[in-house]
Amino acid sequence: MITTYNSGSIFQLRVPDYLPKNGGQEMKRRIVRIALVLSLAVIAVVASGCAQVMVVRQPSPFSPTTLEVGERRSVISGEIGPPVATETGENRLTDTYNYVDGGPKNHWASKIARVLMYTAGDFFTLFLTQVVWLPMESMGFKGTTHSVVVDYENGGDYWRAEKIENNEVHGN
Repeated sequence: MITTYNSGSIFQLRVPDYLPKNGGQEMKRRIVRIALVLSLAVIAVVASGCAQVMVVRQPSPFSPTTLEVGERRSVISGEIGPPVATETGENRLTDTYNYVDGGPKNHWASKIARVLMYTAGDFFTLFLTQVVWLPMESMGFKGTTHSVVVDYENGGDYWRAEKIENNEVHGN
């Protein structure tokens, strides 16, 4: 319903019913309520997704295929990355590499399922489940660090892998 005020002039002022008529006190209360709801919504958006972000950042499964005797150094470095340490000797070279294997628990389908579960839990518990999701994600789904030591011998034009040791690093 619209109330029309006519002051005798050709202009009429129409005031919608939802505007307060009691000196603005009701309008102030509405503004405070709207500001509170918007503030809570912003906090919810900013605070949500911590565990979800951790899921996305977890390492994917990785199983190097080039760790074979006779493989070229450039091929091994190309797959695993640059060595963290290199020792040189007479006609010999030893490289140490590190890589992280996320394992099957961090396969893309598993990650999607966890993100959906965490989001549903956040929605229905007003983000209280983050208390459970964060430690679970940081301790239960982290990848396994591997240290690989490769001994190379000079194969003429290139370095050729002669001995390979791939070990899990414990305590990380």
